[in-house]
Amino acid sequence: MEDSDLIQKFSEVETNDLPDFYSYDKPLEKGLWVLLVSKDKLNIKKMTSKQIISVIENVKEMDADGNAIARAFARAENKIKVHKENGEVFYEILKPGRDFIKNSLVNADSTDENEKIYPKNSRYDFYSDIKQIFSVTNNELLIVDSYMNDDVFDTYITNLPKDILTNLNIRILTNPNTPKGNFRTVVNMFKSQHSKFEVRESDDCHDRALFADSHAWVFGQALKAAGNKPTYLIKIKRSQEFKKIFESIWVISKKIV
Repeated sequence: MEDSDLIQKFSEVETNDLPDFYSYDKPLEKGLWVLLVSKDKLNIKKMTSKQIISVIENVKEMDADGNAIARAFARAENKIKVHKENGEVFYEILKPGRDFIKNSLVNADSTDENEKIYPKNSRYDFYSDIKQIFSVTNNELLIVDSYMNDDVFDTYITNLPKDILTNLNIRILTNPNTPKGNFRTVVNMFKSQHSKFEVRESDDCHDRALFADSHAWVFGQALKAAGNKPTYLIKIKRSQEFKKIFESIWVISKKIV
């Protein structure tokens, strides 16, 4: 099907009975939404990533990253089926993907997802939740932690799938007086193999925050020991406004690597 025909069909289709596309901000959710409409509303069984991007950009008038969607689909497990025809890759949404996209907004608004509390000696629970955030990040990761040490690499960053780690922009903002252990040595070694990596220091860095793509969280203890004592992980609704505060610190902070 020609792109112009596809765009015309998507422009005219009625989707009021489906979740609002603009409520989604993750590549997986956006891609699945397009595949859902394509299959259930237009009887178009499968689409290429190029066609999906065309719909998002031309019908929904939003920027879209084809590589991010392809990476998200690679981790989608049973939510989609991959077809290879004449050298092209097509994606088809399956029932688990359909259920996921219809239920995702409900789950995103739940208190359990947005506000997590951890009693004393809950290090694994905290680690598991942070690891999950890292694993679904596609483009950018900004870690703000005034008590940083090199554990963040072995525990979180280097455990990411290689295709994600290669393409991810990773930044760390910390306090110049508090990095512990071999942190400075390790960041230089990591930088030598990952060009999309930067560390800066600022006396204004005190709180702990995590920015993953368009999402933001705050947490009570440093990553190196979070969960040893009672702590929390809270998702920030006004994430872009919150991020601007730390971006303003970032631009005037001292560059380490």
